[in-house]
Amino acid sequence: MLDLNNNKVNQKNDYDKTPETIEKVTLVVTKMLSDVDIDEKTADYLVPSDVKTSRYYTLPKTHKDTVVNGHLKTRPVISGCGSPIERLSELVDFYINPEIKKLDSFFKDSKDVLKLINCINEKGPLPSSVAMFTIDVKAMYPSMPQHLGIEGVKRALDNKSFKKPSTGNLIECLKLCLNENHFEFNGGGGGWLLKFTGHR
Repeated sequence: MLDLNNNKVNQKNDYDKTPETIEKVTLVVTKMLSDVDIDEKTADYLVPSDVKTSRYYTLPKTHKDTVVNGHLKTRPVISGCGSPIERLSELVDFYINPEIKKLDSFFKDSKDVLKLINCINEKGPLPSSVAMFTIDVKAMYPSMPQHLGIEGVKRALDNKSFKKPSTGNLIECLKLCLNENHFEFNGGGGGWLLKFTGHR
């Protein structure tokens, strides 16, 4: 279970910062509109009128032993449905995802890696000097430094297949989605937190 008191990945807030996030989203969207990166219909969509704070909950890890040392093993989930950054993250994903898939280092999932290994095997035996291995990174996404991820996205957009929106505006949207990932725990009764990944 995600340690909500872990200040390496969560920052406690004294109040719900959702209204402040809406203002920041509005500023970014207004700039994109003035830069003619998006049209008015898209701008209206990106700034929702009815928003709610992201919520934290957990799901049991059913593919593993579910109880360890008397504690239920769970996977943390932060649901951003209806949050101020939900639609902005849709925009970022829509434009960035196809460009990321063009990178040589891109793997979709474990099945994708297995397909790649199968293709390598079809070419014949590997030289004896080659050793194949796998690693499993615990808490991979919270461990990734944000600035490196942002730099990687910038590189992926160097040869993007579209002119608008601009790389600069997409990166600002990405930063906003990463830096404004506020959520409530226990309906706000447990407090409000900011979830951030990696080193800020």
